[in-house]
Amino acid sequence: MSNDNVYERLFKQQAMIGKLILDGNRDLEAVSRILQSIITEREETLQKFTLLADLGVITIPEDTSLDSFLQKNRKKFYDVDKNITDANFPNPSRILKPGDKIGVRAYKQIVSVTTTTEERMKFLRQQPGNIFVGAHGIPPVFEQVKVKLPKGFWYASFDEEDRLPYLGSYHRVPVLHAYSRGVWHWHLGYFERVWHDTNAFFGFRDLSQTLDA
Repeated sequence: MSNDNVYERLFKQQAMIGKLILDGNRDLEAVSRILQSIITEREETLQKFTLLADLGVITIPEDTSLDSFLQKNRKKFYDVDKNITDANFPNPSRILKPGDKIGVRAYKQIVSVTTTTEERMKFLRQQPGNIFVGAHGIPPVFEQVKVKLPKGFWYASFDEEDRLPYLGSYHRVPVLHAYSRGVWHWHLGYFERVWHDTNAFFGFRDLSQTLDA
């Protein structure tokens, strides 16, 4: 669904809420509490995460196959989960096409408590031009901008739950480990579990949709 349709729907909903209030069909205090909860929820989510590193722009290569990438680069990793395959990640929310220019940032949490996948994805949705690419975002990051990644973090590349493989009773999230000693490990985390402060995450932006790119 396009942004124009979303805006149109929001304007209609706003007008409908106003009419319901004027007609006396909705409690003013209840409406106010709901609207305030939306505002507060966004503020609380934003306050949990911050920019870790701006990695610049990646250019999507001609070959976007995970299998091909690992066949050529497997020895550069200490370990790779055997389930990271094209067959397990066939349909990302945003399919990366050869030649696409994608902005990449890494984020970290700034709270001591754990955070959920839903909280992290909600934060990403608030970023201009955000796209979810799942496992397919990691190969071009590794090939083109890995030297910019702060070491000692695990970087998740999120996608919608139903776009991820269901393995061992969990939906699995691709995670790139950047160890402090220069060792790389690509494994699968768990969508349904919580994340810690050493678990950073990538944010991908379609630069054709952003004005600040």
